Amino acid sequence: MNRLIYRYLRLVALFVFTATIFITGIVQYNNDKARTERELSTLISMVAQTFDHGVDRLVYLDNLANSRDNLHIRYLGAVSYDSKDQSGFTLKPGTLVTASGSWLSEEINVTKELRDSSMLSIGLVQDNFPGYLFHYIPAYVLIIAAVYLFTAFVSKKSTEAIMEPIYKYERSGNYDDLLSVPELTGFVNILSKATEMKRRELFNIKRELDTIISVLENMEEGLLILDSKRRIIMMNGKAMAMLETNRDTMNKSILYVTRREDLVFALEDCYNGNYSEGLFEIGDSYIKYYANPVAYDGDITGAILLLIDETERIRAEKIREEFSANVSHELKTPLTSIYGFAELMSSGLVPESDRQEMDRRILHESKRLLTLIDEIIMISRLESGTQVSTEDINLTDFAKRLEMNFTTYAMERQVSLHVAGSGHFKSNTTMLWELVANLIENAIKYNREGGTVDVSMTMDRQAVLVVRDTGIGIAEKDLDRIFERFYRVEKSRSKKRGGTGLGLSIVKHIVKTLNGKVAIQSKLGEGTTITVTLPIKENRGVK
Repeated sequence: MNRLIYRYLRLVALFVFTATIFITGIVQYNNDKARTERELSTLISMVAQTFDHGVDRLVYLDNLANSRDNLHIRYLGAVSYDSKDQSGFTLKPGTLVTASGSWLSEEINVTKELRDSSMLSIGLVQDNFPGYLFHYIPAYVLIIAAVYLFTAFVSKKSTEAIMEPIYKYERSGNYDDLLSVPELTGFVNILSKATEMKRRELFNIKRELDTIISVLENMEEGLLILDSKRRIIMMNGKAMAMLETNRDTMNKSILYVTRREDLVFALEDCYNGNYSEGLFEIGDSYIKYYANPVAYDGDITGAILLLIDETERIRAEKIREEFSANVSHELKTPLTSIYGFAELMSSGLVPESDRQEMDRRILHESKRLLTLIDEIIMISRLESGTQVSTEDINLTDFAKRLEMNFTTYAMERQVSLHVAGSGHFKSNTTMLWELVANLIENAIKYNREGGTVDVSMTMDRQAVLVVRDTGIGIAEKDLDRIFERFYRVEKSRSKKRGGTGLGLSIVKHIVKTLNGKVAIQSKLGEGTTITVTLPIKENRGVK
């Protein structure tokens, strides 16, 4: 029985030794083969680079083949070359292993297609697997056997001692199971500290990233960042709104977002290292852009595009320009008339019968000029945000005084006027009077003969003022501009009716000062309704 067991153990040991030898041989052989393939690939790349410098390929290949033993070079292009003088061969890209002249060797060939579509193959003769075993393995047999016998016993004991706590950790997930093994204590502590450090780093990175994203998304400006390939790697929400796009364009070319030549050329100029800026119009908006290159180690690696909405500023500039031109024109007209009449009268060329008419015209133009100046001063004072005092206003009495004040003017225009009010409202009397008076005057002035003007002032959760007329009405295209200074729907008719073009502008500024809102509805030939709502308490600019 003991002999059978001994024989069995010898067979097992022999099998283990033999398997170890073969496995070691296979691994070593495959490693040598892979290393040879890498060397041949590197050599082919070097030859290809040399070819790019315009050398005589056949001469170069012949010299290379003679410089090293066991090297087999073949070339198939405009001409064919084989260092072993073979003919009629074909080449395909890849690695090919062929048998050589001996049963202990083989030839490893690596073939690559060059840029000019020619084929280059380099082969190297080396030991095959049987040759490797024949030349190298016998020397290691005794060493492997000795090492195996020694480690078989030691590894079994040490592995059992180390693996048992690891198995326990896998079952329980408790670090104490690993710490019970002295050999693993240091490693486990280092791993635990490294894990905690990485967790904190990830937390800090995420927090900083969230902060950056929050800042970018809440910017009033649009921001785009492009990489070296002109692809969008970051775009905030404001930029998407300005360029009328969405997040589907992320990681795509800037051409997916816009094809505006000025913007595309500005970004392209960034990749040449140049800064640029400009203005473009998209829809009803004016967008100012600033394009900056991004450099790293002296190389341009991307571009940053900053977009700023300049619509309000440009519109304000246009309004200021129009205001300056209109003020000059409106002031010049009465002054010219006054100056002309005065010059005629001072020259003594005016007949006595015409002097009274000229005096009347000078008086009329002077009043018009003073009215215009007073209204401009009022608008300037309202725009300056000057605080005003408040007092309790009885809207019923206020309505009666308004009706009495404008009844004569309404009768002259053959317009029926009715003003009604109820409740009490705390506000600035002068401002409220100017507001309502301008609306009533316009409603009468631009009415038709036999028309009506109805004014109501009521209190609910807020003060509501409604002025409704049956006048000439306002075209829809003009509704957005009637509150601009000096804007007239029909300039010739407005001047004949005596308008300065500032009445509704004063209304708008008073409503803004009192923190209210104004709305208008109108239809040509049917009339206009203007509704003003004012908060009862906490009027801005009022104390």
